[in-house]
Amino acid sequence: MQIANTHQEAQVIGVSSSNFGFEMNAKMYDILLSKMYTNKPGAVIRELSSNAWDAHKEAGKEDVPFDLHLPTWLDQSFYIRDYGTGIPHSQFEVIYTNVGKSTKEGSNELIGGFGLGSKTPFTMTDTFMVENWNGGIKTTWICFKDKGEPQVSKVSEEPSDEPSGLKVSFSFDDGDVPEFTKQVTKQLQFFPVKPKITGGQGNITFTPLPSDWLTKDYFYTDHYENVVIMGNVSYVFDKHAFDSDLWDVCSRGLSIKAPIGSVDVPPSRENLEMTAKTKAYITEVLFRIKEEYFSDTQDKINKCTTKWDLAKVSYKTNF
Repeated sequence: MQIANTHQEAQVIGVSSSNFGFEMNAKMYDILLSKMYTNKPGAVIRELSSNAWDAHKEAGKEDVPFDLHLPTWLDQSFYIRDYGTGIPHSQFEVIYTNVGKSTKEGSNELIGGFGLGSKTPFTMTDTFMVENWNGGIKTTWICFKDKGEPQVSKVSEEPSDEPSGLKVSFSFDDGDVPEFTKQVTKQLQFFPVKPKITGGQGNITFTPLPSDWLTKDYFYTDHYENVVIMGNVSYVFDKHAFDSDLWDVCSRGLSIKAPIGSVDVPPSRENLEMTAKTKAYITEVLFRIKEEYFSDTQDKINKCTTKWDLAKVSYKTNF
Protein backbone atom coordinates (compact mmCIF):
# COMPACT_ATOMS: atom_id res chain seq x y z
CA MET A 1 0.00 0.00 0.00
CA GLN A 2 1.37 3.40 -0.91
CA ILE A 3 2.08 5.43 2.20
CA ALA A 4 1.36 9.11 1.57
CA ASN A 5 4.13 11.57 2.35
CA THR A 6 2.49 14.87 3.27
CA HIS A 7 5.54 16.44 4.86
CA GLN A 8 6.70 19.85 3.67
CA GLU A 9 9.92 21.71 4.24
CA ALA A 10 9.49 24.12 7.12
CA GLN A 11 10.48 27.76 6.76
CA VAL A 12 11.33 28.78 10.33
CA ILE A 13 13.47 31.69 11.45
CA GLY A 14 15.04 31.18 14.85
CA VAL A 15 18.23 31.38 16.85
CA SER A 16 18.91 27.66 16.56
CA SER A 17 17.14 24.41 15.74
CA SER A 18 17.60 20.70 16.44
CA ASN A 19 16.01 17.52 15.13
CA PHE A 20 13.81 15.40 17.36
CA GLY A 21 15.03 11.83 17.60
CA PHE A 22 14.06 8.38 18.80
CA GLU A 23 16.02 6.39 21.32
CA MET A 24 15.35 2.85 20.16
CA ASN A 25 15.43 1.09 23.49
CA ALA A 26 13.28 -1.69 24.97
CA LYS A 27 10.53 0.78 25.89
CA MET A 28 10.21 2.17 22.35
CA TYR A 29 10.22 -1.31 20.81
CA ASP A 30 7.44 -2.30 23.21
CA ILE A 31 5.39 0.72 22.15
CA LEU A 32 5.91 0.06 18.43
CA LEU A 33 5.57 -3.73 18.45
CA SER A 34 3.10 -4.43 21.25
CA LYS A 35 1.30 -1.46 22.76
CA MET A 36 0.10 -0.34 19.32
CA TYR A 37 -2.37 -3.24 19.09
CA THR A 38 -5.40 -3.54 21.35
CA ASN A 39 -6.48 -6.87 19.79
CA LYS A 40 -3.26 -8.87 19.76
CA PRO A 41 -4.53 -12.26 18.46
CA GLY A 42 -6.47 -10.39 15.78
CA ALA A 43 -3.38 -8.38 14.82
CA VAL A 44 -1.21 -11.50 14.48
CA ILE A 45 -3.74 -13.28 12.26
CA ARG A 46 -4.56 -10.20 10.17
CA GLU A 47 -0.99 -9.02 9.60
CA LEU A 48 0.66 -12.39 8.96
CA SER A 49 -2.23 -13.49 6.73
CA SER A 50 -1.98 -10.23 4.78
CA ASN A 51 1.74 -10.84 4.30
CA ALA A 52 1.01 -14.37 3.08
CA TRP A 53 -1.62 -13.04 0.67
CA ASP A 54 0.81 -10.43 -0.66
CA ALA A 55 3.48 -13.10 -1.12
CA HIS A 56 1.09 -15.23 -3.17
CA LYS A 57 0.02 -12.22 -5.24
CA GLU A 58 3.63 -11.32 -6.05
CA ALA A 59 4.28 -14.94 -7.02
CA GLY A 60 1.17 -15.16 -9.22
CA LYS A 61 -0.46 -17.66 -6.86
CA GLU A 62 -3.56 -15.73 -5.77
CA ASP A 63 -5.73 -18.84 -6.14
CA VAL A 64 -3.47 -20.94 -3.89
CA PRO A 65 -4.42 -21.01 -0.18
CA PHE A 66 -1.69 -20.49 2.39
CA ASP A 67 -1.51 -22.72 5.47
CA LEU A 68 -2.79 -21.55 8.86
CA HIS A 69 -2.44 -23.71 11.95
CA LEU A 70 -4.32 -22.66 15.07
CA PRO A 71 -3.51 -23.78 18.60
CA THR A 72 -5.52 -26.37 20.49
CA TRP A 73 -5.46 -27.29 24.16
CA LEU A 74 -3.04 -30.14 23.35
CA ASP A 75 -0.95 -28.40 20.69
CA GLN A 76 -0.39 -24.76 21.60
CA SER A 77 1.47 -23.85 18.40
CA PHE A 78 0.51 -21.32 15.77
CA TYR A 79 1.96 -20.92 12.30
CA ILE A 80 1.31 -19.42 8.90
CA ARG A 81 3.10 -20.86 5.89
CA ASP A 82 2.86 -19.17 2.48
CA TYR A 83 4.01 -20.40 -0.94
CA GLY A 84 5.36 -17.18 -2.36
CA THR A 85 8.93 -16.67 -3.51
CA GLY A 86 10.43 -16.42 -0.04
CA ILE A 87 13.05 -13.79 0.81
CA PRO A 88 16.54 -13.76 -0.75
CA HIS A 89 18.68 -15.19 2.04
CA SER A 90 21.35 -12.50 1.78
CA GLN A 91 18.68 -9.82 2.27
CA PHE A 92 16.60 -11.49 4.97
CA GLU A 93 17.94 -9.53 7.92
CA VAL A 94 17.61 -6.17 6.16
CA ILE A 95 14.11 -6.80 4.77
CA TYR A 96 12.54 -8.72 7.62
CA THR A 97 13.94 -7.20 10.77
CA ASN A 98 13.88 -3.43 10.24
CA VAL A 99 10.92 -1.81 12.00
CA GLY A 100 9.23 0.56 9.56
CA LYS A 101 11.02 -0.79 6.49
CA SER A 102 8.76 -2.24 3.82
CA THR A 103 9.16 -3.30 0.20
CA LYS A 104 5.43 -2.62 -0.37
CA GLU A 105 5.05 1.06 0.50
CA GLY A 106 5.25 2.11 -3.15
CA SER A 107 2.50 -0.19 -4.44
CA ASN A 108 -1.28 -0.10 -4.17
CA GLU A 109 -1.43 -3.68 -5.41
CA LEU A 110 -0.27 -5.06 -2.06
CA ILE A 111 -1.85 -4.86 1.41
CA GLY A 112 1.24 -4.14 3.50
CA GLY A 113 3.35 -1.02 3.63
CA PHE A 114 4.02 0.06 7.21
CA GLY A 115 6.86 -2.41 7.89
CA LEU A 116 5.28 -3.60 11.15
CA GLY A 117 3.14 -6.64 10.33
CA SER A 118 5.92 -9.23 10.27
CA LYS A 119 6.86 -8.25 13.83
CA THR A 120 3.38 -8.81 15.33
CA PRO A 121 4.31 -12.17 16.95
CA PHE A 122 6.29 -10.05 19.44
CA THR A 123 2.92 -8.79 20.74
CA MET A 124 2.29 -12.25 22.20
CA THR A 125 5.65 -13.94 22.64
CA ASP A 126 9.31 -13.12 23.21
CA THR A 127 10.47 -15.75 20.70
CA PHE A 128 9.26 -16.89 17.29
CA MET A 129 10.71 -18.83 14.36
CA VAL A 130 10.89 -17.91 10.69
CA GLU A 131 11.66 -20.57 8.07
CA ASN A 132 12.56 -19.18 4.66
CA TRP A 133 12.62 -21.22 1.43
CA ASN A 134 14.20 -19.45 -1.52
CA GLY A 135 16.29 -20.68 -4.46
CA GLY A 136 16.42 -24.28 -3.29
CA ILE A 137 17.83 -23.30 0.10
CA LYS A 138 16.06 -23.26 3.46
CA THR A 139 17.27 -20.97 6.23
CA THR A 140 15.81 -20.98 9.73
CA TRP A 141 15.87 -17.88 11.89
CA ILE A 142 14.96 -17.28 15.51
CA CYS A 143 13.58 -13.85 16.43
CA PHE A 144 13.81 -13.07 20.13
CA LYS A 145 13.94 -10.29 22.68
CA ASP A 146 17.17 -9.67 24.54
CA LYS A 147 16.44 -7.42 27.53
CA GLY A 148 13.34 -6.25 25.69
CA GLU A 149 15.09 -5.43 22.41
CA PRO A 150 14.34 -7.58 19.32
CA GLN A 151 17.17 -9.65 17.89
CA VAL A 152 17.43 -12.19 15.07
CA SER A 153 19.81 -15.09 14.62
CA LYS A 154 20.20 -17.62 11.80
CA VAL A 155 20.25 -21.11 13.28
CA SER A 156 20.51 -23.27 10.15
CA GLU A 157 20.94 -23.33 6.39
CA GLU A 158 20.44 -26.38 4.21
CA PRO A 159 19.40 -27.46 0.69
CA SER A 160 15.67 -28.09 0.33
CA ASP A 161 13.31 -29.29 -2.39
CA GLU A 162 10.26 -27.89 -0.59
CA PRO A 163 8.23 -25.14 -2.31
CA SER A 164 9.52 -21.62 -1.82
CA GLY A 165 7.86 -19.37 0.76
CA LEU A 166 7.91 -18.33 4.38
CA LYS A 167 6.68 -19.92 7.60
CA VAL A 168 6.26 -17.99 10.85
CA SER A 169 5.58 -20.03 14.00
CA PHE A 170 5.39 -19.70 17.78
CA SER A 171 3.62 -21.07 20.85
CA PHE A 172 1.69 -19.26 23.57
CA ASP A 173 -0.44 -19.63 26.70
CA ASP A 174 -3.63 -21.70 27.04
CA GLY A 175 -5.86 -18.66 27.50
CA ASP A 176 -5.37 -17.54 23.91
CA VAL A 177 -6.67 -20.74 22.27
CA PRO A 178 -10.37 -19.81 21.93
CA GLU A 179 -9.63 -16.19 21.04
CA PHE A 180 -7.35 -17.17 18.17
CA THR A 181 -10.06 -19.40 16.73
CA LYS A 182 -12.63 -16.62 17.08
CA GLN A 183 -10.39 -14.05 15.41
CA VAL A 184 -9.88 -16.17 12.28
CA THR A 185 -13.49 -15.70 11.19
CA LYS A 186 -13.41 -12.01 12.06
CA GLN A 187 -10.11 -11.10 10.41
CA LEU A 188 -10.26 -13.33 7.32
CA GLN A 189 -13.95 -12.97 6.45
CA PHE A 190 -13.23 -11.04 3.24
CA PHE A 191 -10.18 -12.93 1.99
CA PRO A 192 -11.30 -14.23 -1.45
CA VAL A 193 -9.28 -17.42 -0.96
CA LYS A 194 -9.43 -18.73 2.57
CA PRO A 195 -6.36 -20.44 4.02
CA LYS A 196 -6.08 -24.15 4.60
CA ILE A 197 -6.87 -24.20 8.33
CA THR A 198 -5.82 -26.90 10.80
CA GLY A 199 -6.18 -27.02 14.56
CA GLY A 200 -8.37 -24.56 16.42
CA GLN A 201 -11.25 -24.99 18.84
CA GLY A 202 -14.47 -26.29 17.28
CA ASN A 203 -15.72 -25.75 13.75
CA ILE A 204 -14.59 -22.65 11.91
CA THR A 205 -17.26 -21.23 9.64
CA PHE A 206 -17.36 -17.92 7.80
CA THR A 207 -20.52 -15.83 7.45
CA PRO A 208 -22.09 -16.47 4.02
CA LEU A 209 -21.67 -13.56 1.61
CA PRO A 210 -23.71 -12.67 -1.50
CA SER A 211 -22.72 -14.82 -4.46
CA ASP A 212 -21.63 -11.77 -6.46
CA TRP A 213 -19.72 -9.99 -3.68
CA LEU A 214 -16.39 -10.28 -5.46
CA THR A 215 -17.65 -8.37 -8.51
CA LYS A 216 -19.56 -5.61 -6.71
CA ASP A 217 -18.07 -2.54 -5.06
CA TYR A 218 -20.67 -2.59 -2.30
CA PHE A 219 -23.15 -5.08 -0.89
CA TYR A 220 -25.28 -5.70 2.19
CA THR A 221 -24.94 -8.49 4.75
CA ASP A 222 -26.90 -9.60 7.79
CA HIS A 223 -24.13 -8.22 10.02
CA TYR A 224 -25.05 -5.10 11.98
CA GLU A 225 -21.76 -3.29 11.37
CA ASN A 226 -21.02 -1.04 8.41
CA VAL A 227 -17.53 -1.67 7.06
CA VAL A 228 -15.04 -0.57 4.44
CA ILE A 229 -13.12 -3.51 2.94
CA MET A 230 -9.67 -2.54 1.69
CA GLY A 231 -7.05 -5.13 0.82
CA ASN A 232 -9.20 -7.97 2.23
CA VAL A 233 -9.28 -6.25 5.65
CA SER A 234 -12.53 -4.79 6.99
CA TYR A 235 -12.71 -1.54 8.93
CA VAL A 236 -15.86 -0.55 10.83
CA PHE A 237 -17.18 2.96 10.26
CA ASP A 238 -19.85 4.91 12.12
CA LYS A 239 -22.65 6.26 9.93
CA HIS A 240 -23.03 9.19 12.33
CA ALA A 241 -19.76 10.60 10.98
CA PHE A 242 -21.67 11.50 7.79
CA ASP A 243 -24.69 13.63 6.90
CA SER A 244 -27.93 12.36 8.38
CA ASP A 245 -29.60 12.10 4.96
CA LEU A 246 -27.19 9.23 4.23
CA TRP A 247 -27.84 7.23 7.40
CA ASP A 248 -30.60 5.12 5.86
CA VAL A 249 -28.12 3.77 3.30
CA CYS A 250 -26.16 2.20 6.18
CA SER A 251 -29.08 0.57 7.93
CA ARG A 252 -28.53 -3.05 6.86
CA GLY A 253 -24.88 -3.86 7.35
CA LEU A 254 -23.33 -2.06 4.40
CA SER A 255 -19.98 -3.35 3.11
CA ILE A 256 -18.02 -0.97 0.84
CA LYS A 257 -15.09 -2.36 -1.15
CA ALA A 258 -12.39 0.29 -1.51
CA PRO A 259 -9.28 0.10 -3.73
CA ILE A 260 -6.07 -0.09 -1.72
CA GLY A 261 -4.96 3.42 -0.81
CA SER A 262 -8.37 5.09 -1.22
CA VAL A 263 -8.93 5.50 2.54
CA ASP A 264 -6.48 6.13 5.37
CA VAL A 265 -5.73 3.66 8.16
CA PRO A 266 -3.33 3.98 11.10
CA PRO A 267 -0.26 1.69 11.33
CA SER A 268 -2.14 -0.71 13.63
CA ARG A 269 -4.79 -1.19 10.93
CA GLU A 270 -7.38 -1.82 13.64
CA ASN A 271 -9.69 0.97 12.46
CA LEU A 272 -10.17 3.68 9.85
CA GLU A 273 -8.40 7.00 10.18
CA MET A 274 -11.23 9.46 9.63
CA THR A 275 -9.28 11.96 7.56
CA ALA A 276 -10.78 14.23 4.92
CA LYS A 277 -9.66 11.67 2.31
CA THR A 278 -11.45 8.81 4.08
CA LYS A 279 -14.66 10.78 4.63
CA ALA A 280 -14.70 12.01 1.04
CA TYR A 281 -14.38 8.49 -0.36
CA ILE A 282 -17.10 7.00 1.83
CA THR A 283 -19.42 9.99 1.27
CA GLU A 284 -19.10 9.65 -2.51
CA VAL A 285 -20.01 5.96 -2.33
CA LEU A 286 -22.96 6.60 0.01
CA PHE A 287 -24.37 9.26 -2.33
CA ARG A 288 -23.98 6.93 -5.29
CA ILE A 289 -25.74 4.10 -3.47
CA LYS A 290 -28.62 6.39 -2.59
CA GLU A 291 -28.94 7.64 -6.17
CA GLU A 292 -28.89 4.08 -7.52
CA TYR A 293 -31.48 3.06 -4.93
CA PHE A 294 -33.89 5.83 -5.90
CA SER A 295 -33.34 5.23 -9.62
CA ASP A 296 -33.98 1.51 -9.23
CA THR A 297 -37.06 2.14 -7.09
CA GLN A 298 -38.47 4.58 -9.64
CA ASP A 299 -38.00 2.03 -12.42
CA LYS A 300 -39.89 -0.56 -10.39
CA ILE A 301 -42.70 1.90 -9.66
CA ASN A 302 -43.01 2.77 -13.34
CA LYS A 303 -43.52 -0.90 -14.14
CA CYS A 304 -46.34 -1.35 -11.61
CA THR A 305 -49.79 -1.91 -13.11
CA THR A 306 -51.81 -2.48 -9.92
CA LYS A 307 -51.93 -1.15 -6.36
CA TRP A 308 -50.81 -4.59 -5.19
CA ASP A 309 -47.67 -4.35 -7.37
CA LEU A 310 -46.99 -0.91 -5.89
CA ALA A 311 -47.42 -2.23 -2.35
CA LYS A 312 -44.90 -5.02 -2.99
CA VAL A 313 -42.35 -2.55 -4.34
CA SER A 314 -42.82 -0.31 -1.30
CA TYR A 315 -42.29 -3.25 1.07
CA LYS A 316 -39.18 -4.63 -0.65
CA THR A 317 -37.32 -1.37 -1.30
CA ASN A 318 -37.33 0.23 2.14
CA PHE A 319 -33.86 0.59 3.63
